[in-house]
Amino acid sequence: MVVHPPPLLREYVGEAARTPDDDCPPSTALYNSCIVHELSIAMSLLDVVTEMLIRENAARASRVTVEVGELSGVVPEALQTAFITATQNSDLAGCTLIIRPVPVTVWCDRCQSERPAHATNDLACTACSQLSATVIRGKELDIVEIAVE
Repeated sequence: MVVHPPPLLREYVGEAARTPDDDCPPSTALYNSCIVHELSIAMSLLDVVTEMLIRENAARASRVTVEVGELSGVVPEALQTAFITATQNSDLAGCTLIIRPVPVTVWCDRCQSERPAHATNDLACTACSQLSATVIRGKELDIVEIAVE
């Protein structure tokens, strides 16, 4: 059985503590702070999944799928590592975390449509290069699916 939880994990977790431009190379103090940040998110994921298991009267979750926007301030690799750490010795040990990256999409006033952004640090329309102040997608941190047994 697959359960679709409420879409806004960010409301549960709170705003990201870092900016999307933060880079977390392994073996640095910044990388360690990324792991701590993502560990708190992983622990919140565990809370949400546990609540969903209780609500659905399910024994365990085998897979959790999340969408992580490029502007969310979450480092997918760090979240994956943190999730493994957080689930050890818990009822969710062995649960797989699937992370779907969400590219940045902006509203282009010139084209009057949604367009991909050039890059996370360049929110210009890929069709006409017009800068945009309206991000349509790319900030999310959502649980989109929980596979339960």
